[in-house]
Amino acid sequence: MSTDWDMEQQKVINAGPGARLLVDAAPGHGKTAVGCARIARLINECGIEAVNILLVSFTRTAVAELRNRIAAIVGNPARAAGIRIATLDSTTWTLLNGFDSTAASLFGGFDANIERLCDQFRQRNDDLLEHMSKYEHIVVDEAQDILGPRARLVDLLLAHTSPSCGVTVLTDPCQAIYGFTSENGDAASGDASSLVQRLESGGNFEKVELGTLHRTSQPSLMTLLSHMRPIVVAAVQGNRHVHILLREKIKHTATTLATTRETLAETVKNRDDLLILYRTRAEALLSASMLCSSGVRHKLRISGLPSWLQPWIGAIFRDYTQPQIDRPTFERLWHSRNCANLIGSPPFEEAWQNCLRVAGQAGRVKLDVLRRVLSRSRPPVEFCVVDSGTSGPTVGTIHASKGREADNVFLYLPQERKGEGEGIPWDEESRVLYVGATRAKKSIYVATGGPTYSMILPTSGRPVRPYRKEIAAQFEVGRDGDLDLASIVAPAVHSVEEAGKLQEWLASTTERFVEFTAQSDPSWNWRYRLQCMEDGAPTVIGDLSEGFSGELLEVARMLKAKRPGQIPHIWQVGVRTVVVSSDSPLITSMVVPFNRTGFFLAPVLRAWTKSRFRKGFKP
Repeated sequence: MSTDWDMEQQKVINAGPGARLLVDAAPGHGKTAVGCARIARLINECGIEAVNILLVSFTRTAVAELRNRIAAIVGNPARAAGIRIATLDSTTWTLLNGFDSTAASLFGGFDANIERLCDQFRQRNDDLLEHMSKYEHIVVDEAQDILGPRARLVDLLLAHTSPSCGVTVLTDPCQAIYGFTSENGDAASGDASSLVQRLESGGNFEKVELGTLHRTSQPSLMTLLSHMRPIVVAAVQGNRHVHILLREKIKHTATTLATTRETLAETVKNRDDLLILYRTRAEALLSASMLCSSGVRHKLRISGLPSWLQPWIGAIFRDYTQPQIDRPTFERLWHSRNCANLIGSPPFEEAWQNCLRVAGQAGRVKLDVLRRVLSRSRPPVEFCVVDSGTSGPTVGTIHASKGREADNVFLYLPQERKGEGEGIPWDEESRVLYVGATRAKKSIYVATGGPTYSMILPTSGRPVRPYRKEIAAQFEVGRDGDLDLASIVAPAVHSVEEAGKLQEWLASTTERFVEFTAQSDPSWNWRYRLQCMEDGAPTVIGDLSEGFSGELLEVARMLKAKRPGQIPHIWQVGVRTVVVSSDSPLITSMVVPFNRTGFFLAPVLRAWTKSRFRKGFKP
């Protein structure tokens, strides 16, 4: 084990396997690193098998990062691969699917799954309790954001482990932002009782505080972090003055960002060391759209984006109709289709081993098993592109930046509006600012964001900005479900030959931006069809979904107008693999060979675009 740990960190790492610890630490104090090092020691020095360790993380992105960190510390990726690292929602689904015989007919979303699994624990499902008894250590990351029903579930999970099972809970109450205000700027609702409160009241956990800052050695940042935390701790709900004090502390320490929205692209080009953080989703989308129009590669971190399966999967398997594939055939296709250079591709050996791990039999990969695993709504994270993009600066919301750090941070402070104050939970807003300002390792720059106000559609959470003086609105395109995936290979849109050419074209565009326009027409039942005017590109790409069209109808009614005939400036920012299960009804609406293989490529869309709606409103 490394010796570069302070005394408090060593106390956590070297605690006995059965110890139950509540580790409290501010940002940059090595909380997550210590949790990973503790797991590595349990495997390497305490004889605990990786399969008997469960790590519950908050997001799928964090799952991928934690797996890589632990594998690097353990020094044997194959050995570390057995650790169960998953989000709480994924863990819930797995346990229900394995130990509740009626679960398939009762799934009704994540919250329903949580309640159902709580019931299984209360009813003392023997198979479920036997499964939980195998775990020898459980780690819970970002515990401050586990609230309400999820807190009750984790409490039950821990209560039904064996008495010798150790638990390490990592938390920072000053970063508790997910249970309150969202990245859209609205207040979340529901039961806000936290897991940490439950564990503290139980008395079975030893509390350890990590007190040494490791993220930065810059004096100005160290001073800022030390000054901010007492302010956040002392913040009281409704106290706007404390929030203003925090803003002033940040502005006083940070460098004022002279870059405007118009000059941002040139400033951040090729900057992999940079996080660009906004308070709201609409601001982040606007910034990302401007970078797309300037051709600047970047990554986007906001919620609600579709799972992005790496495109090498579709490139290899889209027309491979055999039931199994061996290593030589896989390698031949990998090289002939240039998979190593497709966005998000792992090294060849890692790609092959991942396939073997989830669908291997006697040294071959069974395609029906691989297809079944990858067609799930939440496929294994090692097959996914973690960020929307693989190079350049990261643009995102403060909410989505939790757990991330960068050498440099551009923090856009929310613009204060006249008369603002009533009904705003200022303590939670203070925590949001605190999270944003603690991501930097070397330097932080601040600016005030422009007036990117938006309303949120209740059906999907899509931000929309209606214009007051014209019949127009800005809105997001690219949320999960916006693209009708089957239309990419549907006979109603493409012939067999056209679908094949589109697949080849998509495979050639994974590393660049392509601009689309969506056109609506009565001959397509008023659906929006993506079209590309780029030389040499297929004219028609596919359709936006009926659900998306229905949401535009909601906006049209608000504007007392008809839906727009055209939606401009929709960007293809990448290419993803789509996997359709063999029993999906979509199979019947797909051309050959995709209706046999179930694998194909589709564009990843992104836009914060303005469209003019048509006159002629009919109530």
